[in-house]
Amino acid sequence: MLSTADLNFEAIGARIRQARGTLSQTAFGDSIGASRGYVNNIEHGAKPSVEFLVNVALTYGISTDWLLFGRKVEVLGAAESAAPYESGQPEPGAAAAALDLSKQIQGLLPENQKLVIEFLKMLRKQQKRPAD
Repeated sequence: MLSTADLNFEAIGARIRQARGTLSQTAFGDSIGASRGYVNNIEHGAKPSVEFLVNVALTYGISTDWLLFGRKVEVLGAAESAAPYESGQPEPGAAAAALDLSKQIQGLLPENQKLVIEFLKMLRKQQKRPAD
C-alpha cells in the first residue's frame, strides 16, 4: 500500500512548476484557490494537499498520476473520457492558455458557454477519427 513516505515531494513540486508554465505563482494560485506562498512552498518540496492537487488537475487538465508520479498521462476532458497526451507532459504555456480560455468562457452568456463546450467536443471527436 502506498504511503506519503513513498512520494517524492520535490519531484511533485517540479511538475507543479512545469504545469504552471509562464504563469506567475500568484496567478496560478489564484486560479486554483491557493496563495502564492503555498504554491512556492509546494514547488520547493512541501507536501501538497489533496485539494490542491485535484484543483490543479481539474483546472489545467493534468492527470494526478502525472502530478504525483510523473507517469505518462491523459488530458482530462469535460464530461467525457480522457484522450492521450502525446508527450505525457503539459505543453509549455498550456497553463496560461487554459486560464485565459477559462476566463473568456466564463465571461460568456450561459447559452454561449454551452456552444463553446459543444464545439470543443466536436473538435475532439474529429481528432480521434483515423485519417481518410
